[in-house]
Amino acid sequence: ITDGIAEAATSQAFNIVVTGYIAATGGDSISIVDGYRYHVFTSTGNGTFTTNETISCDIIVVGGGASGGIDHGGGGGAGGIAYVNGLSISAAAYTATVGAGGVAGYGGHSAGSQAGDTTRMFGRSDDGDQSSFGSLLYAYGGQGAQGCCSGVDVPGGNFGSGGGGGAYVDSVSSVNKGNVTNTGGTLLGNITTAGGTPPNNNYGGGGGGAGGNGASPQYGKGGEGWRASDGKWDTWGTDTNNDAGGGYFAGGGAGGTHASNAVDNDIWGGYGGGGGFGDARGNSSTSVLVGQNGMANTGGGGSGIGNAGPDTSKYAGDGGSGIVIVRYAI
Repeated sequence: ITDGIAEAATSQAFNIVVTGYIAATGGDSISIVDGYRYHVFTSTGNGTFTTNETISCDIIVVGGGASGGIDHGGGGGAGGIAYVNGLSISAAAYTATVGAGGVAGYGGHSAGSQAGDTTRMFGRSDDGDQSSFGSLLYAYGGQGAQGCCSGVDVPGGNFGSGGGGGAYVDSVSSVNKGNVTNTGGTLLGNITTAGGTPPNNNYGGGGGGAGGNGASPQYGKGGEGWRASDGKWDTWGTDTNNDAGGGYFAGGGAGGTHASNAVDNDIWGGYGGGGGFGDARGNSSTSVLVGQNGMANTGGGGSGIGNAGPDTSKYAGDGGSGIVIVRYAI
């Protein structure tokens, strides 16, 4: 190369265009909706969200729902919700953790298993697990539910929403919302209801939902979930019939009973994935002794069941797993 050619080359202006550049990576799925890229984490455990530059994003974190209780047990509490809008995050790798739902017990008053107990009085059912995004947003799992006849209040603690009290339980203590954030985000979670009182003593109380407390203890319906008012998460969650899609998360599970027939009386779970009974709403069991799981990736609580006696093949409903979603404009 002569000096003249080299000089001409170095003085030439070049416009370099990089195609296919993506500001961030990570997630079990990535979607583009209305000008936003969504990174969605649905597998329980840890995933990684990596941003290559500083971005402004919206984030929602939903904890795992609790399982329902056996032996006229209460509904499982929904996972908590933590969300933030317009958060600026720096280029870095962030751990996104999706909490699992609580695992249900089985059986009835004379033979079963829940919280290590094999006969009445059973301990509280399995709590849901915490979900988080880095050290920025935390949403605690739902609180487990009681079984029949326990005279001991459920202790408070860090839970998304409270689990339902068992039948013949007059009181159940409230819980903290169970969400922690240092980003100025919003925290959601609610307490539960006590177990059934006259004239419907046999009902377990409904589990709390992110959008409302468990329903009247005389009926045991789960507390309703929550939806963002601008619909930004509507591709996920449920609608108000508990069908997939619609943006509602963290519905409480329904309380269980067989004596007052939870199926005939449509004791539904809260929309947002709560497990229930009957045919008036989706995600419902048609047997009073078969629990309905909270829906996956909603944080919904599982339903309780009635008293299965010595039949150890009958399970309450598992809690639904949580979810983490990050979106930013493209």
